[in-house]
Amino acid sequence: MANSKDSKTSSSKATAETASDNATSQIVEQTDTKKDNSFASRVYDEITAAIGGNNGNQFFCLQLPGTILYAEDYSYDVEHNKPKPLVVEANESRLANKMFDPCRITSSDNGFTLPYQYKAALDALSPKLNRNLSTFKNRLRQLLLSEYPYDFGDGIETKYTLQQVYFKLYDDYVNEINEWSKIKSQKKAELREIYKLPSEYNEAYLDWYETESEKYENEINEKKAKVLAVLSPSDMKILEGALDCGSGAELQEARELLKSVCKPTPSGGYVYPVQFNPPNWFNMIGSSFTSSDLMKSADALSTDLQDYSLRRMQLCTYIENMASILADDSEFNDDEVLTLINEVKRCKGLLESAERLAIQQLFRDPSKDAKVTINSNINYTDDEIRRLLTPITDIQGAMGKRLTRNILTKLANRANVGELIDETTGASILFDNNGQITRIATRRKQYIESIVVLEAKLTEKTEKCEDGDIYYEFKDILSPVKKQLKSINQKITSILEQIKYSSGLQLSTQDDLSSKSLIPNGFTQVVIETDMQSLDSETEYSRSKGVTTRGIGFRRIGKSTSTTEINESCNKLFEDCSIKIVMNVAKIGIERDWFNPGVFALTKDMIKLGKNLISPSKDDYEGVTDQRLKDMQNCIFPCYPVAMVLARDISINFEFKSQSSLSEQYKFIEKQTLSGGGFLMFRNMSGNSTIQNSSSHVSLQNKSIMVKIDSTQLIGYYLEATRPDQSIPFDSITRRIKETESISTISEYAGDYTAMINESVDKIKKETASPEPSE
Repeated sequence: MANSKDSKTSSSKATAETASDNATSQIVEQTDTKKDNSFASRVYDEITAAIGGNNGNQFFCLQLPGTILYAEDYSYDVEHNKPKPLVVEANESRLANKMFDPCRITSSDNGFTLPYQYKAALDALSPKLNRNLSTFKNRLRQLLLSEYPYDFGDGIETKYTLQQVYFKLYDDYVNEINEWSKIKSQKKAELREIYKLPSEYNEAYLDWYETESEKYENEINEKKAKVLAVLSPSDMKILEGALDCGSGAELQEARELLKSVCKPTPSGGYVYPVQFNPPNWFNMIGSSFTSSDLMKSADALSTDLQDYSLRRMQLCTYIENMASILADDSEFNDDEVLTLINEVKRCKGLLESAERLAIQQLFRDPSKDAKVTINSNINYTDDEIRRLLTPITDIQGAMGKRLTRNILTKLANRANVGELIDETTGASILFDNNGQITRIATRRKQYIESIVVLEAKLTEKTEKCEDGDIYYEFKDILSPVKKQLKSINQKITSILEQIKYSSGLQLSTQDDLSSKSLIPNGFTQVVIETDMQSLDSETEYSRSKGVTTRGIGFRRIGKSTSTTEINESCNKLFEDCSIKIVMNVAKIGIERDWFNPGVFALTKDMIKLGKNLISPSKDDYEGVTDQRLKDMQNCIFPCYPVAMVLARDISINFEFKSQSSLSEQYKFIEKQTLSGGGFLMFRNMSGNSTIQNSSSHVSLQNKSIMVKIDSTQLIGYYLEATRPDQSIPFDSITRRIKETESISTISEYAGDYTAMINESVDKIKKETASPEPSE
């Protein structure tokens, strides 16, 4: 029969094995897969090859997308052995005690929790009592309760039971030993006070011991002889062991332990504490990326600036128009403000003149050579062309040098005037006419500065005005415009600084994804090289319902975009793309002192009260096979988490053979990484309502698009299969099974024990009622 304690120890060792692979850092690179060529399978195989163990009852469950973790939710002072706060215990409990459908790929947990399913499994079992063992134990109890008259030295032989006589004599024997020990201790203390030298003390003690010991030892031997005359201590231990043997008590012990550790929460739930291995695992949450690693490319930052530049001009025009309304009022006679308004109009005129001249010379003059005319057949309005010139002049005015061809192309495409810039003429014309752009930048700067001065003066006037004053009606209108303009100016300044810094960095895609990059302690680096075709291949691995592992739905996890038209468009856009993913992964062991899975190794000696299996009953599986996972479905407690897998420092590089659609490809990837849900297998944004910043950073470099994710994500769990459920359903126990296996139900066991007690009581009653024989 299996031993529950040994089973628990074995399970604990298996659980501890899950974290043992974290001792060293290494690099593992996959060349092909074992099962299929799909992206999901490649990722699964690579992770298991890097950190998987040798336990045949454990399997990895990949979660798509992952869950973003934050160190502050789990941190406490573990270095100084400070107690773990209840909030941290609750967060760890929720993280470690999730339950999952038995499969290799899932989108989330199944809503069940380990403590409740564990208790449900324990409650579904009852001990299978052996009738022969029950009879044997009752005979031993009858022996111990049998009548044993004894005279304890007072000359009167009194009726006792065997156990009463034994324990009374045994107590006397033990007390005599304790008394002799006290006398020796007292004598030693007395002699130490008299004799200071060890040699004198030892000699005095030996003299006393030779004189006194024989008397006390004879008394001890006498007490021991009385015990042996009734029952030896060894025989009593044999009886105790026989009465204490048998399975079934483990169930109640497990229930009591589970109940004793739970801690109530204010929300009405319970926290079941866990321990992670290593204990300071929360220090592994973080990122090795530096700020320069996560900075966008100058091309990407330029497109961000475009919207802010256009919006700033709209706000400036709004303030100018509002001031013009004041100036047109016949009652308005504030010369100070009129002077500022006229200065704004002068600067605006100079700006518009510079823009008209540039547009005429660069875009409209048919007398110019073809090299100087940018696609003159395209009929764009001046306002449409200004949407391109506005961000160009802002960027070039701040950087002091002309923009790159990539930046010009991206800005033109986002302004919907992409035809103005082509690879052969458009960019060259703007490069060759750099003076025109510089002149516009200077005039725009003067215009914005004049607006800022006018806005400050108007703000001063509105703050001092009273009801009925000509400025009063503009008081509520000006304030939000001022705040928005200030905010946009700050954002533009910040982006321009980033563009300067980013354009000075000489980073290559190869350097970013080098396998020689820093690997944090306890992590293993995983490198996966694949292509977009693998994303359209369906994995053969078992997965939970609702999980998408191929096509556009997989690239945009959590977004309902699985239409044929979108999928075909995306496939065409990325058909010449290769993908390289680099990430550092680590396995964190989970330990639960209150959880004893070894109980389920004893189910062969138990009765199941319901019809559902705790786990599959077969015990001849060769590891965790697809058939075993299928058999686990609909079981009460089929498997449980023993470790979780973290991923951090995630880099995804999309490399294209040509740059013809790079801008469109960049827009698609950037849109997905900034949206909710997930991208490929990773989470873009936290589910925490208070933290909604994207953890993805996209940059454009030559013919590649780099996505870096600076969050630490939980990407799956290692689950261990529960021991086979070999219990017998209560309703299926027949008379033949009872006789063959000598099964005794609880009611039968109680009946036999009650009959034994009643027999002893009846015997006592008869002896009490019968008169003493006369002499």
